[in-house]
Amino acid sequence: MSREPQTPLRRFAHRYATFAAARIALIVGRWFVLVQSARHLPTSEFAVLAAALSIAEILRALSDVGADGYVYSRLGSSGQRLRATVSAVLAFRGLSAVTVAVVGGSIHAAVTGRLDVLPVFGIIVAGMGQATGVALLQKQARFGALALLVAITLVASATVDLATLLLPATLARMSWLMIAPDCIAAITALLLAGPLLAVPMRRIRAQRRSLVSSLRPVVGKLLPGGIVSVLVIAYSRLDVMIVLPLAGVTAQAEYSAGFRLMEPAFLFFAIASLALLAELGSGRTADTRRLAQRLLDIPSALIGFSLALAAVLAATLTWAVSLHLFGLSEAASELAALFAAALPFRIGNSMISALLLRLGRFDGVMHAAILNAFITFSAATLLTLWIGAPGAAVGALGGEIVNAIYQRRLLRLQLIQHSGTASSI
Repeated sequence: MSREPQTPLRRFAHRYATFAAARIALIVGRWFVLVQSARHLPTSEFAVLAAALSIAEILRALSDVGADGYVYSRLGSSGQRLRATVSAVLAFRGLSAVTVAVVGGSIHAAVTGRLDVLPVFGIIVAGMGQATGVALLQKQARFGALALLVAITLVASATVDLATLLLPATLARMSWLMIAPDCIAAITALLLAGPLLAVPMRRIRAQRRSLVSSLRPVVGKLLPGGIVSVLVIAYSRLDVMIVLPLAGVTAQAEYSAGFRLMEPAFLFFAIASLALLAELGSGRTADTRRLAQRLLDIPSALIGFSLALAAVLAATLTWAVSLHLFGLSEAASELAALFAAALPFRIGNSMISALLLRLGRFDGVMHAAILNAFITFSAATLLTLWIGAPGAAVGALGGEIVNAIYQRRLLRLQLIQHSGTASSI
C-alpha cells in the first residue's frame, strides 16, 4: 500500500503531476489524430469531425453540472469517510453524462445526417469516468495507482497515434481513434477506483432515498459551478463570438494564433488550480482560512505592483518568442503578448477561487465569473469595434484584473464574516 507523502508541498506536487500527466497525454493524442485527419481526410469530412468534437467538448463541460469543484472541495483526507452528498453528486454526474451524450449525439446525427462521427460523443461519458476515478484515487492518496493510470494513458495515446499513421484515414475510423485513449483512461480509472467507488454506491442504495432528495442540500453549490463552466467556455471563444463577426476572418485568424500559443500555459495553471483545490479539500477548513489570511496580509499595493510587473515581463518575453522563434506575424505576436499579460492575474484568480470554493463560497465564485463575463464581453465588443482584434484581448485582460480585485475583496469579507460569527458564539 502506498503511503501518503508527508509534506503539503509533496502532496501538492504528486497531485499536480498525476492531474497534468494524464490530461496532457490525452490532449496530445487527440491533437495528433486531428492533425492526421486534416492531412488525409477531405476538407468537408474533416470539418464535420472537428465540429462534432467541439460540440462534444462543450456538452461534456455542461454535463459536469459543477460537480468537479464541489467534489474536490469536499473530498476530505484519505482516512475520512466520503460524504453522502459527494456520493450523490458523483452518481448524478454519471447519470447526467450518459443522458447528455445520448441526447446530444442523437440530435447531432438527426441534424447533420452523419452517423460516422457519433463515437466522438463518447468523450462525454469517458470524461466523467476519468474525473470520478481520479477524484477517488486522489482522496485516498493512491499515487501508485494514479501513476499506473498515467502510464496506461500514455501507452494508449502513443498506440492510437501510431495507428493513425499506419491505417487508411476514414471519417469513422478517425472518430473511433480520437476517443480511444479517453475511453481506455476512463475504464482504467474506474477499475483502479472500483473498491472506493463501491462504498458510496452502496450507501446511496442503503439510504433508500431518491437521488433528487439526496442532492437537494447541495443544489445551491452545484448550480453556480455549472454556470461558471458555461462562462469559462465563452471566455475561450471570443475569436468566433466577437472578433470574427466584428473584425473579419483575418483578424480572427491572428487572434486565434496568439491565443493558441498561450493556451498550454492556461492549461498548466488550470490544472494547478484543481490540484490546489484537491489539496485544500483533503485538509481542515481552518487550514484554508489561515492560508487565505496569509494571502490577505500581503499589502494590496505590493500585490498590484508584482502582478503588473509580472504582466509586463510575460508580455515582453512572449512577444519576442512569438515573433522571432515561432515566426508569428507582428499582429499575432502582439495579441499573444496581451494574453500573456493576463496570465499572472488568471493565476491569482485561480488561487483565490480555490480558496473560496473550499470555504463554501460557490455563489461568490459564480458572481465573480458573471462579473468577469460582463466586463470581458462589454469591453471586448466596444474595443473590437474601435481597434479590431487587440480590443478583444484587452477586454479579456480587463476582465481578469477586475475579477482579481473582486475576488480578493470577497475573500476578505468571508474571513471577516467567519471571525465575527465565531466571536459571537
